[in-house]
Amino acid sequence: MDIDPRIVAFVAIAATVVLWAVAIVLGRVDARVTARGLRNGSLIAVALLLITALIVAFVFNGRAVFLTTLDLTGAIGLGLLVGLVVGLGYLWLGSVLIAIGLIFRSKPQWTTLGAWAAVPVIVVAAGFGYTSYRSVASDSSTAKANGLMSISLSGPGTGRISADGAATCSLDSSGTMTVTAGTPTEARIITVDGRLTSVQIVASPDAGGATIEQFSIAGLDLAPDSVTTGPGSTTAAGQLLLSGSNWSGTISWSCNQ
Repeated sequence: MDIDPRIVAFVAIAATVVLWAVAIVLGRVDARVTARGLRNGSLIAVALLLITALIVAFVFNGRAVFLTTLDLTGAIGLGLLVGLVVGLGYLWLGSVLIAIGLIFRSKPQWTTLGAWAAVPVIVVAAGFGYTSYRSVASDSSTAKANGLMSISLSGPGTGRISADGAATCSLDSSGTMTVTAGTPTEARIITVDGRLTSVQIVASPDAGGATIEQFSIAGLDLAPDSVTTGPGSTTAAGQLLLSGSNWSGTISWSCNQ
């Protein structure tokens, strides 16, 4: 589920206002100490902004300094944008921690230095937690297994073409099976006459059949006019019946479950 950044920004601003309002109402805000703390945080935020901008503009886009002025301007603009996000994010999180500390009667050291020192620890911990969550979610939402793919074509447009080879079957949480053979990161299959072949089939239980997402054989211009799912096909094993201009054939797949 995608979250609207505008909603996130609104919630963050509203939470910050509420926290500071509570701290003020409770009489926990010492104007001199709080101003000094926010000044310290602002200086750190500016430093982070500049450092981030330089790194993004001249390290990640280091070649820009040797390119045109337009490219260099774009790299600097990107660096400033990323730096602004980092600096404002740091300042916002630190101000929230200060407000929380004031509500719970923190010492002046927390306002002036402690909250700002805690921000990187929280950010790093949140980053590791989010990475672990995505890793577990990815592993649990998609199951992979080995499979087989077979191709058989014939006709004046293609001649007699046949190929058999390994494939990778990926089953997602909705029950949709994606069978892939021939991508740069997966197993390849080669025809009997040595043509490199790339195939990807998506079989969905909701659609009641399978579709071809990718199909190419080196040296041939293949554009199927008709693709139908063979009788008795399932997401784990089945057959597609294809026909094109002056050719026809089948693609079969099976997955180990």
